[in-house]
Amino acid sequence: MQEAISSYRNTPHPQTGIPPASMFFRDGMRTNFPTKPVSNEQIMDAKEKDVVAKQKNEDKVNSSKYRKSSSFSLGDKVLVRDYKRTRKFEPLFTKSPYVVTSFNHETQVATVAKGRKTLRRHADDI
Repeated sequence: MQEAISSYRNTPHPQTGIPPASMFFRDGMRTNFPTKPVSNEQIMDAKEKDVVAKQKNEDKVNSSKYRKSSSFSLGDKVLVRDYKRTRKFEPLFTKSPYVVTSFNHETQVATVAKGRKTLRRHADDI
């Protein structure tokens, strides 16, 4: 197990090009191979590459054909996921409808109300 962890820590990461041990310790770990110290500039460049790669991946997943945008509008009657259910066979959503009072299209969070009770829920829970 120790050899596997050591190999992982000393293998350059595909996105950053720098081994995780060098990112953490700056001089790397002691191995059979010679180590090359990493400068702060290289660390900052590697972090920027990582952020850009993660953002590209997130954009790719979010623009997937499987993701649908929600079409809630103010005044719609909706059922809300019931997080207080105690048994497996109880309904997943509440029996009585709530009314959508606001909806943020960017974060997909809706505010729903029923009488004096107000809830904020993600579109997946409505």
